[in-house]
Amino acid sequence: MNARRVIAAACVALAACTVATGSARAQLAEQQALRHGPPPAPPKFDVDSAIARASELRRHNRRAAAAAVMRQAVAADPARVDARRFFDLLQQELHGGEALAAVNYKSWRTQLPEWKEGAVSLRQNTPLGAAIVRGSHLERAGVGDDQVQAEAYPAFPHGYLALGGGVATHATLYAHSTASAELYGSLTDNLEGSFGYRRMNFASAVNMVGGSLGTYLGNNLLNARVTHVDNDGGTTMLLSARHFLSDDGRFVGARFATGSGPVEFLTPTDFAVRFTQSVGAEMRVFVGGVVVLSADGEIGRDGLATGGSSGYGAVRLGLGVRY
Repeated sequence: MNARRVIAAACVALAACTVATGSARAQLAEQQALRHGPPPAPPKFDVDSAIARASELRRHNRRAAAAAVMRQAVAADPARVDARRFFDLLQQELHGGEALAAVNYKSWRTQLPEWKEGAVSLRQNTPLGAAIVRGSHLERAGVGDDQVQAEAYPAFPHGYLALGGGVATHATLYAHSTASAELYGSLTDNLEGSFGYRRMNFASAVNMVGGSLGTYLGNNLLNARVTHVDNDGGTTMLLSARHFLSDDGRFVGARFATGSGPVEFLTPTDFAVRFTQSVGAEMRVFVGGVVVLSADGEIGRDGLATGGSSGYGAVRLGLGVRY
């Protein structure tokens, strides 16, 4: 009986000693923490750095990665309106689209018959690049024709491809079929170049090669494009300048063209033009972030193969919606 009491007393003493030791260690740890200060807080998410990083990824066509960065930024600071706006822009570029209806009218003072064209197009953005389907109807000199076109813009880091093809229902005005391919690449952060080929299958096939070189200066894009048509079809240079009103593609611009051929090929009659000079202005804006308005005006003079020249004017108007 005495032995049992001794063992019990020893167990109680051991437990008390253990509790005391633990309490002493806890007090020591607390004293050390107070001596060295509270533990450091986790680093705050830097929204400005995230915007800069996402902007860099976007310039390299890595929009999905940019959107992932901005999703974190919006979650970290929901009050940042600029971060939310940038994230919405990236979502539009990845998954949004645009439906547009447009009219194109061009009239020469003498000899050449006027153009009257209407078109509807649907654009769908994807993480791999944009795709466009377009249907158009053209009337000239009492003759009409229809055309269906498809375009794709597969993107990759530091560049993208512009691929296109089309077919006419009657081939009375449009080429029976068309095909084009152009490679765009970023030579530096502010310099972009391209080289491309286009074929138009009229009764006699027409081949065109060309390229462009553009540079960004702040919110401005300065661009020069050269197009050469084989079989002595002429060479044309187009100089343009655009001022971007925002990152979502709104802009105003101006251009000047000159050369030994027409700036724009649409029908076989256009190949009767032996030289051209023109100036134009363009704009594209969004109303309420949804409605798309575009306008383009041009005046110029074309030299004709039959002799002499003719002044002309052209206007293009577009109305659409973004989704």
